[in-house]
Formats: sequence, C-alpha cells, structure tokens
Amino acid sequence: MRAIIYARLSPTPRGEESKGGNLTQQVELSQALCDRKGWSVVAVIVEEDTSASTKRGAKRSAEWERVKALVEDGKADAIVSRHYDRMYRTPWDLEDLVDLAEATGVTLAAAQAQGVLDLSTPSGRLAACIGAVVARNETEMRVERQVLGHQRCRESGRPFWSTRPFGFERDGRHRETEAEALRQAYRDVLAGVTVWSIAKDWNTRGLPSPHGKEWRSSNLRTVLLKPRNAGIQTYSQWVESRTGSACGGPRRPARATGRRSSPRPYFGPWSAT
Repeated sequence: MRAIIYARLSPTPRGEESKGGNLTQQVELSQALCDRKGWSVVAVIVEEDTSASTKRGAKRSAEWERVKALVEDGKADAIVSRHYDRMYRTPWDLEDLVDLAEATGVTLAAAQAQGVLDLSTPSGRLAACIGAVVARNETEMRVERQVLGHQRCRESGRPFWSTRPFGFERDGRHRETEAEALRQAYRDVLAGVTVWSIAKDWNTRGLPSPHGKEWRSSNLRTVLLKPRNAGIQTYSQWVESRTGSACGGPRRPARATGRRSSPRPYFGPWSAT
C-alpha cells in the first residue's frame, strides 16, 4: 500500500505548549507505522502554524489540498499521521474526508491510535465522528480558556496583546525609542505635518513596524488612532471607562466636516511626564 505521511503543527497560543508534538517526531512516528505495516511512503507533507479547524464551507490549507490531490490522482492509498486530529478537527472536515474515501477508497491511519479507519464502513465512520466531536470540544475549551485569560488581564489592567504593538514591550512597558517617536508624531500632527511625511521620516530613521514593514500613511494613521496610546483600555473592540464598563465602540475616522480630526497628544498610561 502506498502512503502519504501528513504532519501538522497547530498555531499555539502564547503560554501554551503544542499538543501535536514537533514535526520531526510526527514524521518519525508515522514512518515507523508504515514500516511495521510494510507500506511504501510516496510523499511526506508537513505544515506549521496551520489549524485543521475551519469554518463550514471554508477551504483547508494548500498542503492539505495537495494530500487530497495525490489521493484523487490514484498516487496514494493511505494517509498516515501521528493522530487523526492532525487530519481533521471538525465534523464538516470529516464529511469531506468521507466523500474522499467513498470516491477513492483511501484508508486513514494514525501512529498513536489503534488500528486504521476505514471510512467506507459504518463502524469506521462512527469512530471517526466520535474523534471529530472530541477534537471540536478541545478546540472550544481552549478558546474558552483564552477568553477567560484575556478577561483576567483586563480586570487587572495588564495588556494581552497577541503581538507587540509599536511603542510598547509585550509586558506593557514602553520601548522608549518608539514611544518618543509616537509622542513627536502627535505633536507634529497637531502642528499640521502630514501623516505621510511622518511615515517617510520614520522609514528614513530606520523605525520599522513591529512586523518589520515600512510605514505608509494608512498603517501609521491606524497606529496613531489606537486608544492604548491615550491610556485607554479596550476589550473586544469596546472602549473601557474608568469603572470598567463599556462606554463606546471602536473609534472610526471622522467624516469630512471641514475640521481636522487629530489623535490626542498623550501617550500611554505608563509614559513619563
């Protein structure tokens, strides 16, 4: 039997360890299973920071589509992973696999699960369906933990940024070079300097965005309008009042009224006066 080894690492939230093991380990376990069964490996396909959980009707990753294409072209008879949750994590993704199995007769096998899944049989589909429901529950529980964690951070006044914002460190302290550039940018805007000119100056001075990209008027304006720069905490896109209650939605660009609308010239609750 010809087999495809498929290994996948899910995006891992900050502070949590990946439950999928590393990619090398996944491939080694899958290869060992193929060796025990006497299957020949025709392809090893790996991908990192990719989720198998998709919205209903959404397409999976390009690498997973490559796995399916090899099966549909008759170049493979089995898909092997460390565990079945590397292949699917939702009932609708399983439905897609069932359709593939009915059309091609492909077999699923997992190194850390007993036996193989034959999706052409009722018992095989039942076992796969139970696995999909369990995986879906794990995903929902993880999301619930993340939401509760963000809520605790909000109540304690600690930041919970997924990526470091410009002007700050991950723990909320200022990155002083960037913080001073922001303070000066607010002063410049109030003095009539265009955002484009400020972006050009930052690029010349070697002040890239946290993602390493150059500044443009659009992304710089977005940063200047962030409530955090005025010491205002937001949660789920609602601005928090001092009492912790939601007092307004996300700030939007002002309509043209003949007046200039400028960000407040104050930077952060941790800034030195």
